[in-house]
Amino acid sequence: AKDNYATYYVNSKRYLSIMRYLLLAFLPLFSSPSSNAFPTTNLSQKFHRLAASEINVFPYKRGVSLVQNHHRNHHGKSACSNQYYRHYLPTVFQNTASDDDESSEYVQNGNNVKPEGSSDDKIAKKILGRKQRVKGGYNISLAGYAVFASLFASSLNPTGCYAASGMFLASGVAFILKGASLNDRLKSDTYKRLNMALGLYGLIGIMARGALQRSIVAQKLWTVLSFVTMVNSIKGYGYGLKGWELTKVNPVSDLVNGTKSYISTLLKIPNWKSGGYLLATLFFCFIKFSKLLEISQMLLRRERGFILSSRLFRYGKLMMLSTLSFTLKDAADRDRLEGTTFVELNGLVSIASATMAVYSFDRSLAFDGSSAVFVMALCAFNWVSFFLKK
Repeated sequence: AKDNYATYYVNSKRYLSIMRYLLLAFLPLFSSPSSNAFPTTNLSQKFHRLAASEINVFPYKRGVSLVQNHHRNHHGKSACSNQYYRHYLPTVFQNTASDDDESSEYVQNGNNVKPEGSSDDKIAKKILGRKQRVKGGYNISLAGYAVFASLFASSLNPTGCYAASGMFLASGVAFILKGASLNDRLKSDTYKRLNMALGLYGLIGIMARGALQRSIVAQKLWTVLSFVTMVNSIKGYGYGLKGWELTKVNPVSDLVNGTKSYISTLLKIPNWKSGGYLLATLFFCFIKFSKLLEISQMLLRRERGFILSSRLFRYGKLMMLSTLSFTLKDAADRDRLEGTTFVELNGLVSIASATMAVYSFDRSLAFDGSSAVFVMALCAFNWVSFFLKK
């Protein structure tokens, strides 16, 4: 009895589908294409609604009414224009900007229903994928540099801790940029600057891989980590510039405006904190350019190996410190030092400066050590004062 009932049910569905399909041939009898509305008879309205209902028995496009599928298959795409359905199905079809747009919306029971796989859904999936990939790249940089920093600092000597401070800075910047990507804040000039610094640190890390000559495995892992960091930071900067939708923007104008802003920020001192960060920026820039001059002289003498790689490591760390100190000066100019990002940057710079001071005094570098102590005190004061205010 159950089998007979199931067979009867399936056959009834098929017969009903065939009846709906046959109604298409008699549709012009109930309304003319030149008319702008349905006839007022209840019978014709029922026929129209029945013919326009969606069925999945025939191999037609899902999410599209039976009438549109029929005329698309038998009369071509032009027969499915909005002009035809404005005459036949004014209560079912909702007009859009394009006559032949396959992503047209349908109104069913008063609700807008979009076909599956519409362009908006595809764009949303692409944006979600971009966000996840950038977030994953920042996670790799965050974890990778943290592991290398802990390995270098495990020796507990001034040289090892000083070398680990650059990796510690890169890991902290990756953490900050990860939060910015989750909150859609990469378009800010602050995070663009941090992305550029992190990407440049990754590039320098690739060139300085010779410093890890004691372990081939560590050298290869460091190279992969630096490459991922460089590529992901470039992507982060690009998404901050063009948005997640990748709108067309001229990057040259953005770089020119950033350079102008950099110069104007250096030339103004609105408060004492800004003056302190300006001194820190100039100090790190001075050491950075002196280290760059030393590297260029080594290249002219065609010196390679561990010494050159170690100089590149130090240059990358000084580049990060100069960028972060300038970012803090810009925040001090705008009285934004109590923001979460700048509080974290103060903590990073104060710890890195402390390791630099210990290393400098251990090497009898009084000027470098005294300057590092000044930067450490300034950043630590603003870092700790934020927590004391709470």
